[in-house]
Amino acid sequence: MAVILILVAALAVGACAPKTPPAAQESPAPLPTGISGQLDPSLVADMKGVPEVFRTVPLTEGKDVDSLAFWAGPEGPPWLLATQKDLSYILVLDATTGELLQRVGGLGDELGQFNRPNGIAVIDDLVLAVERDSRRVQVLRLPDFEPLGSFGEDLLKFPYGVAVDRPGEWYEVFVTDSHDAAEDKRPDPESFATRLRHYRFRLSNPGLEVELVRSFGDTTEEGGLYRVESMAIDRPLGRLYVADELRHNLKVYSLEGEFLGLTFGDGRHYYEPEGVVVLSCGSEGEPEGYIIAADQTQPTRFLVWDRRSLAPRGGFTGEPQIEITDGVVFEPTSHESAAAGLFYATHHDVQIVAYRWADIAEAMGFPTDCR
Repeated sequence: MAVILILVAALAVGACAPKTPPAAQESPAPLPTGISGQLDPSLVADMKGVPEVFRTVPLTEGKDVDSLAFWAGPEGPPWLLATQKDLSYILVLDATTGELLQRVGGLGDELGQFNRPNGIAVIDDLVLAVERDSRRVQVLRLPDFEPLGSFGEDLLKFPYGVAVDRPGEWYEVFVTDSHDAAEDKRPDPESFATRLRHYRFRLSNPGLEVELVRSFGDTTEEGGLYRVESMAIDRPLGRLYVADELRHNLKVYSLEGEFLGLTFGDGRHYYEPEGVVVLSCGSEGEPEGYIIAADQTQPTRFLVWDRRSLAPRGGFTGEPQIEITDGVVFEPTSHESAAAGLFYATHHDVQIVAYRWADIAEAMGFPTDCR
C-alpha cells in the first residue's frame, strides 16, 4: 500500500546536532551504578495501597508484554491492546475483565505483520505500533486491524515508544529512538540530538500522507536523553514529558522540540521510570491534574506529580504487589465496572493488572473527575 513520505529539508536531522558538545559535557556527572530494581521495604512504606480489579492470566511464556493502549469501540466491550514483543503480536483483551480475545499479527515485515512491536497508541479508530526491529511505525484501522501504511523506515534506528494526538487536521506523532544507548557505556552526546522524532500524518487515498517535522533532543548534561522509551503529550501546556530510564528522571520538552530546562523525578524515581500518563482533572480545558510514571521496581511504585508545577504528589502501589511495570494506560471509561475510569499496568512483563481510578483517588485524596 502506498505511503507518501514528505521530508522537510529545512528540518533535516543534521541541523539538530551541534558539531561540538558544550563545555558542560567535558566533566559529565557519573552514570548511576550499583542500582537494581529490588526495593527496601522502607522505600514503599509511604506509598498508598490500592486494591486491584482484576489480574489477567499469564499472557506469554516469556517476559515481553510491554506497552498498553485502550480502544472504546462502537460496539461490544472496550479493548485493551498490548504488545507482545517476543512473538511479534498485538494482544487484544476485554478491557473490563482481562479476558484474552485474540492475537493479531505475527513475525514478518509485511504490512499487518510485526517485527518486535514495542510502543503502541490508539487515537480515533487507528492504532499505531512501533516496531523496533523493522524500524518503523505501522498504522492500522480498528476493529479489523486493516493496515493503512507505515513510516520511519528511512530514518528510525532503534525506535521504542510512541505518543500521538490530533490538534487539527494532522495527527501529530512523537517517537523515541534510543539508538547508541547501550547500558554499559556513556552515549555520544551528539546522539542525544536525534533521540526524539516528530512526524505528522493524515489519511489519504491510498494510504497515508506523512511528513517528518523534526528530529530533536538537547545535547547538554541537564537536558540530554540517555535511554528513552515512554513519553506523554500535554497539549494544553505545550509540553512533552520524556522518561529517561538511565538517568532515573523525566525531562520536559516543548512540542516544538526545545528542552524547557525542567526535570522531575530526581531522587524519587529509583529505577528506570517508564509508563507515563497525563490526567486532566476539573474543568474542561483547564490544565490541572497529574502526571503518573511507573518506577520499574519490585514492587512497582507509581509516582504522581502535579501536572502544572511538577511538584511531587506522593505515590501508590498495588495490593497485592506487582513488579517491574513497563506499560500503563488510563481510560476515563463510563463503563459500569469502573464509573470513574480504569488504570492498567503490566506486571513482570507477563500479566496486566487493572485498578479503579475511584480507589486510587480515594487513597491519594484526589478528585474522581479525571480524564
